[in-house]
This record gives sequence, C-alpha cells and structure tokens, in this order.
Amino acid sequence: MAHEQAWIRAETGGTKQASLITNPAVLAALIRKAEHPVVIAGHLVVQPGKVGDTLTRFIRDLGGLKIPVVSTAHTYRELKERGITPVASMGVMEIIQRLCDPEWKGINGTGPHDLVLLTGLSYSLCSVLLSGLKQGARNSKTVTLDPKYHPNASWSMPNRKEDAWEELLSAVVCALAESGKGEVSDV
Repeated sequence: MAHEQAWIRAETGGTKQASLITNPAVLAALIRKAEHPVVIAGHLVVQPGKVGDTLTRFIRDLGGLKIPVVSTAHTYRELKERGITPVASMGVMEIIQRLCDPEWKGINGTGPHDLVLLTGLSYSLCSVLLSGLKQGARNSKTVTLDPKYHPNASWSMPNRKEDAWEELLSAVVCALAESGKGEVSDV
C-alpha cells in the first residue's frame, strides 16, 4: 500500500491510517457493497470554483444510486438550487454524534449507515470528525472525497491537484455506471 502524508502534517491517524483511493474501482466497489451509505456535504460543496463544482457534480451523479445526502450549515438551499435534494439538514456535530449512536436507525430509518462519504468540510474539522467516527462508529467505513489525504478516515483520496482529482471522481462515476448499480447520470 502506498504511503501518503496528511495534508496538515500535525494531523496523524495513529497506527491505523486511511487506505488510499487511487483506483476508481475501489471507491465504486465500496459504494456498491454498502447497504446504507450516506453523504455528508459541508459548506465547501457550494463554494464557487472548481472544487465546489466538481463535488456538486459528483454528489448529483450519486443521486441515481439513491444515496441520501445530509447538508450541513447553510448548504441546504444552495444544494437544492444545484439539483441536489438533501434528505436532512443538520449541524455536522449532530450528524456525527448520531452516527456514533448504536441505537440510531439512520437518516431514513432503514438501519445504521455502513458507509459515510464526507466532503466539503474544512480539513481541520473533518479530521476531528473522522477521529470521532473512528472511535465511536466502528461498524461504519468512512471515505473522504476531497483532494486531500485524511489519515483518520477508513479510505481517503490522496493529495492531488484539482485536475487529477476531478478525473479520479469522474472515473468513479463511470465505474459505477458500468457496474449496473442504479442509473448514474452525466456519465
């Protein structure tokens, strides 16, 4: 397995560090195998620019897979304007606490979430949240979709320039469409 440095070097994941997603088939397989995935979309998803546009497009493409999206902060209205309808809007700390609660039946009541896709959160905040999920939601795999390595996640994108990262996410969408799990738009 390749070794990657945390985007902020002070953020270390202890002895168990995130596996890198360098092959789009890996993320596609994680999404395909998940019974109750969820996307947590932070404020950077709706920021103007390439990163926000790429994340919005990726989340919209996942919409064909019926993966629920939880918006944080002020993003609900802006996501809706971009063609994404979140199933809920809540504070990021609240959703993380619920994910750590073994009695919680998930955002749509069908069962605990076994795959948590996090994106659009500030690096420092996301690192703390992932550390909490690593300790409190041990039955959930966590994946970060941002172009920065997060050692506290189960799976993380490597540190990448925006163009290479965008190509990787596009390849994931293509791999999902080829796998036949749902209809993925804009492939």
